[in-house]
Amino acid sequence: MKSVGYIGHQADIRMNIRADSQAELLEAGLIGMANLLKDGFCLENQPRTVRQTIRIQSNDPTALLIDFLSEVLMISHIHKAVFCELRIEHFTETEFVGQVMGDGVSEFDEDIKALTYQEANVHLNAQRKWESVVVFDL
Repeated sequence: MKSVGYIGHQADIRMNIRADSQAELLEAGLIGMANLLKDGFCLENQPRTVRQTIRIQSNDPTALLIDFLSEVLMISHIHKAVFCELRIEHFTETEFVGQVMGDGVSEFDEDIKALTYQEANVHLNAQRKWESVVVFDL
């Protein structure tokens, strides 16, 4: 089970994500960021016409999460698209290979400029769920 919560601020938004596995944490982050870019977009039943392959190698699970979401954000801006689905081909604590699927949009609801490593810390909590905070610069 995945969950997403937001804490707003003038210059940034903090998102707290939780999931049963580290791979699901990436998916929770993807959906959480998509909801910021276009509220409710991933709930709409529409074809996912934009597909992009992503390959990430990072030093640790926290860096992998932030690097993955940063790559998706860059691709979102390039293709003016929101990505809602994730297909994992290869996953370890420091590597990800897979595809993100989404669709084009006319505009974004929120202008996310970047993600930061500030407050990010992928860890297993007391309830045995993987979690982290993700901070988006607006």
